[in-house]
Amino acid sequence: MKILRKGNSGSLVSMAQLALKRACFYNGTLDGIFGIKTESSVRYFQYLNRLDTDGVIGAETWSVLEKYIKGFFRYSLKRGDTYWLLANKYSTSVSAIMLANPDINENFLKVGQKINIPFGFNVVPCDIPYSSYLVKLVVQGLITRYPFMELSVAGKSVKGSDIYCIKTGTGSREVVHNASHHAAEWITTPLLLKFLEQYASAYAFGGRINGEDAASLYSETTLYTVPVVNPDGVDVVTGALSDSDYKDTAEKISEIILPDGRKINISETDLNMNYPITQFDKIYRDNIGILVAGLAKSACKTDC
Repeated sequence: MKILRKGNSGSLVSMAQLALKRACFYNGTLDGIFGIKTESSVRYFQYLNRLDTDGVIGAETWSVLEKYIKGFFRYSLKRGDTYWLLANKYSTSVSAIMLANPDINENFLKVGQKINIPFGFNVVPCDIPYSSYLVKLVVQGLITRYPFMELSVAGKSVKGSDIYCIKTGTGSREVVHNASHHAAEWITTPLLLKFLEQYASAYAFGGRINGEDAASLYSETTLYTVPVVNPDGVDVVTGALSDSDYKDTAEKISEIILPDGRKINISETDLNMNYPITQFDKIYRDNIGILVAGLAKSACKTDC
């Protein structure tokens, strides 16, 4: 994981700020700028969590911050613990704890037993840029909170990131939702994940979504959700990709075909037009690249 310190900026800084804010250590804006206020919050967070108070977000600090992104943490039961006491202590609900621990009988809790405790806030953030790392944590949080959903990996990106698929429902009608084919369209990912969170919550607690009974939708349909088709591209756009070789390649290709934005994956393929953009690279070098890039940009103006 990328180490963050004062002076850094980007989507990973925004994610760290979000975690600090959810943990009540930061009350600033989620601007993605690691300034004095963020550094001070990190030091205080580290101090109270018995970490080195260096103000740098390294592996150990990330590991503690992660639970505030996933929206739950693992807890070892102590003598006298009950779900009701834990729900009050951690500002959550008994029903949320029960749902996140389907294999544990609340009437026979054992000292030392590990359970999942969801926080009282929603998991999916909609006010920060996304990254493959953020998606990984959010997906873990949703699956833990709503274990009736099934998680699988549909494939791997070039960089090795998992391309997740979440199955929800048991019905014969099958529907596939996916997001972030194009890197510049990463905002479709939080939109899709937020819908999935609202649907799962409505089903879990007997509610409705968009006027429809969630339980009926669940029994009549099977929804497959792929929140990020192009995780590497999203990381490039939002500044989360730290590998300079991959980033430099993506930057070079995007400058040729789409100066005002990016929609390629890390293999230099436009997933909308379905052919390698390196074809344009050769044409560009043959002195007609400006024409080709202009035509391509015009053709995909509404899809970039």
